[in-house]
Amino acid sequence: MPDVKYSQQRIHGNSEAYRNYEVRVGREVVLPLLKKWEWSPTGKKILELGCAEAGLLDAFHDEGCEVAGVELTESRAAYARKLAPYDLNVHVGDITLPDLPERIPGNWDLIIFRDVIEHLSDKEQTMRNIRGLLSTDGRLFLETCPWYMPFGGHQQAMSSRFRFVPWLHLLPRNTYKNFLLNTLKQSPALVEDMVEGTYDRGITMRQLNLLVRQTGFSIDREQLYFINPAYRVRFGFPEIRWPFNSRFPLLPEFAATSVAMLLKLKI
Repeated sequence: MPDVKYSQQRIHGNSEAYRNYEVRVGREVVLPLLKKWEWSPTGKKILELGCAEAGLLDAFHDEGCEVAGVELTESRAAYARKLAPYDLNVHVGDITLPDLPERIPGNWDLIIFRDVIEHLSDKEQTMRNIRGLLSTDGRLFLETCPWYMPFGGHQQAMSSRFRFVPWLHLLPRNTYKNFLLNTLKQSPALVEDMVEGTYDRGITMRQLNLLVRQTGFSIDREQLYFINPAYRVRFGFPEIRWPFNSRFPLLPEFAATSVAMLLKLKI
């Protein structure tokens, strides 16, 4: 059985371990999926939004791509540059602000937006910013976990055994917050991140599809997962895909742990 406790402790709060995890996700999950979707990395410019330690970009750098990232804080961006085994450009700034396309040169062939949108306060402006960064025939690789999925509240970040309880985050907001703080004795910083940063900002599958349409994108390819491939990398769980798409009524909202989309601009 996978050592889940060990996996959690190694990644959360350990930047170097988290970067190593990202490296594997880039090489074993994201790039192979894009290639399966007949997207070629040859000669491409790649930008990752919310890149954290930027390990995922290693896979694209190894393919000869020009890569760069965007991170919110200078300290984390500096650490990403330090850990990268090549000269990595990491821009610092808030990706939700409307001046993002002015601060970062555009015409990117692929923008990677993975496990970030569910934490943003202004999702619509961010998607419009991405339009201003992409080349005319560029693509946006977007991956997120739907809010109603069993662990949509990112409970896996907790130290309590309740991190294994599905749909815990569907409790009423104040009940949920008090339970985390007073019953489970989780740290105030973690609870703030799980409530203000995730509970208040999560996105459902229906909301995601509406957002895609409203901001001038269309879905080129997509894949839904019952057990997403990052869990294979992290815990050794088997990857299990769903055969339906994100517009299938109701079931994807609760049964898909992850959705990966390759979006293109509607010209």
